[in-house]
Formats: sequence, structure tokens, C-alpha cells
Amino acid sequence: MGKEMAYFLLKKVGGDHPLFEGKYGSIINCIEDAVHQQMNLDYVDLRGVNLMNADLDEGQLNHARFDGANLTGANLSAAKLEGACFRNATLYNTCFCEAQLCGAQFFGASFGATDVAWADLSKTCFDTLSA
Repeated sequence: MGKEMAYFLLKKVGGDHPLFEGKYGSIINCIEDAVHQQMNLDYVDLRGVNLMNADLDEGQLNHARFDGANLTGANLSAAKLEGACFRNATLYNTCFCEAQLCGAQFFGASFGATDVAWADLSKTCFDTLSA
């Protein structure tokens, strides 16, 4: 018997207009499908979402909100994340290699073994120590 599918809707912060939607086994499956279809997810609201081990490689997520999200083990390599907010996000073993993080905010974020090799961190704000 297959896993039950649920309806998921990815919306812009403060908006009702859907960026992407469909029936998936999990929110991770939904956002991974959107990224793999090269959907524009700028301003997507992912606050508090568990994205542990999600593959968001090359995703277009400029100004996305990841406040309080769990991105442990997530792959955001080469993702477009300019102006994204990771306030109080969990980022252990997260890969941001070659990501565009210009102007991103990491206030209160938890880091440990977070890979930022060749990432654009210009104008990025941090206020916490890494583990």
C-alpha cells in the first residue's frame, strides 16, 4: 500500500497567490519537485518548515523566508537565495556551496559543519557563533 498523499501549497510571504501546489507524500517532496521543475520560488514562505535533508540544489529562492525552519543536512548548492531570511533556522550540515546569499540574514541561526565554499556572502548578516 502506497504512502497517502496530501495537498501542499507553497505561497509567497504575506500573499494568497500560490507559487506551486500539488499532492505529495511530504512538504519536502513538494518543494523538491518545484525546484527540480525550475519554478520561481522567490519570496516563498517556508517559516517553521522541516526541510531536513531536502535537495534544493539550484533552487530560485530569493527573499524566501526560512525563519525557524530545520534545514539540517539540506542541499542548497548553487541556490539563488539573495535577501533570504534564516532567522532562528537550524543549519547543521547544510550545504550552501556556490549559493548566492548576498544580503541574506542569519540572525539567531544555529550552525555546525555548514558548508559555504564559494558562496556569495556579501552583505550577509550573522549574529551567532557556529557550533
